[in-house]
Amino acid sequence: MSENSRLAQAILSQLTYITLSTATTDGVPWNAPVYAAFDEAYTFFWVSAKYARHSQNIRANQRIAIVVYDSTVPPGTGKGVYIEARAYELTDSRECRHAFACLRRRGWEHPASRRHGGWGNPARGL
Repeated sequence: MSENSRLAQAILSQLTYITLSTATTDGVPWNAPVYAAFDEAYTFFWVSAKYARHSQNIRANQRIAIVVYDSTVPPGTGKGVYIEARAYELTDSRECRHAFACLRRRGWEHPASRRHGGWGNPARGL
């Protein structure tokens, strides 16, 4: 494994929020911080409301970018992971269970268990 791969793994394992970048079909960009998890293949999962702007963008345009970084380090010392991917809303129950399991391993609690409605299915960034 390369040094860059080891560094990326370390960053991803330490941080739970990612910056998710989406765009409308005509290219209008949108960034959103989302709580995320990933599996052993580094497939990312997050849960967002169906009406959230980034969720709407993903339904119209699956091309995304992800940035993961620690914003608390001193200037000039930061390192980050930059990813280009495609995302889609999960609808398959097996994929949803896998996504929720990955999220729970990182400490995530489903909003419905706190009586918070309006949340959609998990999304997957490949």
